[in-house]
Amino acid sequence: MSGVGKETVKTLAPSSWGGVLVWAVLAVVFISRPTESTAFTWDAISGTGRWVAYTAFADCGEPPPMEWMGPKECPDPLEPITVQALEVEPTPAPVPVSGPAVGSIESVDPSSLADQTVDGVTQIHAVVEAVLAGGEG
Repeated sequence: MSGVGKETVKTLAPSSWGGVLVWAVLAVVFISRPTESTAFTWDAISGTGRWVAYTAFADCGEPPPMEWMGPKECPDPLEPITVQALEVEPTPAPVPVSGPAVGSIESVDPSSLADQTVDGVTQIHAVVEAVLAGGEG
């Protein structure tokens, strides 16, 4: 078990006096009322599990398993779901650089790279504005 030491192992022990106080209160409650504390803990854990399962896997219109849960929100079946396809111009393939500076940073002109980036962002912005305005890009 190399690489694991005191600094990397997490424990349940409190690391501050506030944590010690919380653990003390929990211990007193569980010792003084073990049946009610265990029932409450079990209800909280099982209720959370039921809520997650209902939210993730229940069919539309199925009633919730517990009274405190709201009904699952489902999309309106009469409202069509539409997806508009965006036409994107293909970017040209990069031109291979020949000569002694192939693959080096000196072979790239920073000003042309910045201009290309600004042009690309401007085109994307225009397409997004057109889509938000209800038209097509």
